Amino acid sequence: MKKFFTANKFRLLVRWQFKPELGLTLQIPELIIVSIENTDRTKNFTPTNSLNYLDREDISAFKSSGKADDFMNYIGKRSKEVLANRVDLKARIYIALANNMQEDKRHYQWGNQFYKLLKENKSPDLKVGFRYFEDEKHLTVTIPATYYGLRYLFEPYNIDINEVTKDPNILVNYSAKIKKELFFDTKPDQSFVNTIGYVALYDRQLPDIAISIFELNTENYPQSINVWDSLAEAYTVRGYMDKAKKCYEKILTLSPTNNIAKTKLEELNNKIKQRN
Repeated sequence: MKKFFTANKFRLLVRWQFKPELGLTLQIPELIIVSIENTDRTKNFTPTNSLNYLDREDISAFKSSGKADDFMNYIGKRSKEVLANRVDLKARIYIALANNMQEDKRHYQWGNQFYKLLKENKSPDLKVGFRYFEDEKHLTVTIPATYYGLRYLFEPYNIDINEVTKDPNILVNYSAKIKKELFFDTKPDQSFVNTIGYVALYDRQLPDIAISIFELNTENYPQSINVWDSLAEAYTVRGYMDKAKKCYEKILTLSPTNNIAKTKLEELNNKIKQRN
């Protein structure tokens, strides 16, 4: 059984998509989703009781009766002003609309107006997706909207195994791509990259590609015993015994009592002696 099917890898399948004809795709990072229940719209959407949505605005300039509609009208006005004038906005936004046409067409109109404002904004780092769920209602749209919303928001996070096995430099440039498009620092997922390496090594018979992938993993995670062991295995398959030996020696500096590394190092030393 190949390593990428071992039990400790199955925990990652919640984040991976596997299609036999296409391979593995890493889609979203591990994350915690926090939702705040809206229990009272009149209370939650007025300036005195809200979560301070206008913490950078001069609320004293907003003369309101305290009603939710007045407050939301103010939000709409300020949104138009900001989106018309700011060119330095950084965000990925997904708008999902349900089919409420019979109950209230205004939701669809407002959603489209907001989407249009976002699309017309000149900020190069502002990206927006939009989807109208014709078969969903107000109370059911949250489930597909959350799924497709996360897919869209983390689209740059995707790592496709087919592309990587053609060009491992995708992984080299990955961190810079995420920083530019998702605005946070990260590295390619260690376990997923290791999986790609084994697919390249055994399933696709691409040992040199596998070595490049494993080498990058050791650069990103130099304290991981697992990635050094994987690189050593690829070197051994390729016949690079001296390089494999150095990997096991590295493992022993990280874990001096690692008996598996000791055994493999001894086996390699015997092979090297026989070769010489």
